[in-house]
Amino acid sequence: MNLLSTYAKEVLSFRMDGEPEPAVSTPLPPERREQWITRCLQTLQQRQLNTVLLFGMGTGELAQNLARKAPQPTRLVVVEQVPATARALAPVLSQHWEIMADCSMWACLCLASLSGITAATTHLCLNPELPAGPQRTANQTLQRLMTRIGPETISRTDIQCDLSAAAILSPDEPELEIFFGQFPKWIRELCVVWDAPEVPDISISCPARLRQVAQPLTDFSSQRNRMLSMCSGSHVLYLDGDEMLHPGHWDMIPALCAHDKINSVFFPRQTLYPDEAHTKIGLGLWPDLQLRLFRNTGSAHFERPIHERLTGVDRAVAIALDMPIQHHSRLRKTQQQLEAKLARFDAAANRENMHLLNREYPQMPTALLNGFAQPKQCRLLVLPDDVHI
Repeated sequence: MNLLSTYAKEVLSFRMDGEPEPAVSTPLPPERREQWITRCLQTLQQRQLNTVLLFGMGTGELAQNLARKAPQPTRLVVVEQVPATARALAPVLSQHWEIMADCSMWACLCLASLSGITAATTHLCLNPELPAGPQRTANQTLQRLMTRIGPETISRTDIQCDLSAAAILSPDEPELEIFFGQFPKWIRELCVVWDAPEVPDISISCPARLRQVAQPLTDFSSQRNRMLSMCSGSHVLYLDGDEMLHPGHWDMIPALCAHDKINSVFFPRQTLYPDEAHTKIGLGLWPDLQLRLFRNTGSAHFERPIHERLTGVDRAVAIALDMPIQHHSRLRKTQQQLEAKLARFDAAANRENMHLLNREYPQMPTALLNGFAQPKQCRLLVLPDDVHI
């Protein structure tokens, strides 16, 4: 099963209200088209590459002609950030091209990196058929990003890590025993703020040292800052009560903390749905990058009453590509519990119907998303200082 084609087929089977219409592309004159294809194939030969990533489908004509002339076994991949364009042209191009399709630039970057498509292994080509405008600009931005960022592999280390783990929890959170059981003994502490008037009188079995306080919700950043004030480690990693890290990924945390060129780490978050074997994808649902690990410098703090944002963290940011947080909210909570939770979010934001649930979402096998990871290793995407998620 191919990661890119499986992902694209599922995402393109859903249509969002208000999605942009495709820009009208213009075929190149035959002479110019042949010149472009010749230069492309010469670059492949000179750099000893066998993969082309074409940014934008355009009319499809350039892509079809390149496919006819590319030597075997050239890998041809086209990325399209306008679903309507991909939906129209994928049936024509998919015979020779792998299709990467998502409206999220970060999803496209992560998909490419997961499947080994990088600037070091691939000829990155902007489709010259694309007209000037937002869609061409979006493809240029992704092309520049991929040119500047390449995966760096780190390995598990035996270096000790001074880590404070932290969480804000509701006493009614389902399966708390599983949540607490994931934390390894080697962390300095687990700091919990209970969203309640007082610390609940419940039995907790946690391998790590546990510190607890209570603070009912007024706004989310206040609770997060209370949580952060409890943390005494040199690094902080925080999770929500319905989130889990794989045991092997916990073992990789010291290597992230020891990296001398990064101060904070984003993790992909996989929302499991409709069962543990599948993950929501597309339409901004994946990679759902979450900044959860950072140096505890004293200047870090949270802002905004809802969808709180961490600020005061020094730049030097990375994405831990192979260490997803697994999000169990749709599996552990009933529809009524989820709706009640989202209503609290709306109340904190002083808005109605800001958060809504659907019955159906694009989804794909979680094992396919995670199938490129290697044991005791993680690929990092270290972002330039001027690139922000």
